[in-house]
Amino acid sequence: MFSLVVEAATLPPAARAAALAALAPGLLAPDTVLCTGLVRLDVPEAVVPTLAHAGAEPLREAMARSARLSTALATILAQDPAPRVVAALIANPRTPGAVLAQVAGRADLSPLLLAALREHPHCSAALSAQIQARLRAMSA
Repeated sequence: MFSLVVEAATLPPAARAAALAALAPGLLAPDTVLCTGLVRLDVPEAVVPTLAHAGAEPLREAMARSARLSTALATILAQDPAPRVVAALIANPRTPGAVLAQVAGRADLSPLLLAALREHPHCSAALSAQIQARLRAMSA
């Protein structure tokens, strides 16, 4: 099983409403309840790649932050269009260097994310130099 910890407030409204309906059927309106705290989801390993491709953004972000991040999972998440997922991947010290190089090639990275990527423990000297050159070009 693969465990994901997700902030309840980041779940899509439909997911929060479905959970509330299951917990208190017909008793509370979804807009009257404040969702806070963390939700732990244990999912079978076999569905992790599918969730990485098509799961809700909070699930993909939790995967990118996971201590169990594998190279295969990181490779999938490196292509994610959501900036929060990519930022979580950059912040995870388990993200492999090859995946960092893949992320560094994205045109949509902000200077802040590029700087964070450059400081990653698995960022090679060559990749760091490439990022530095890109940051200089962005500021010119």
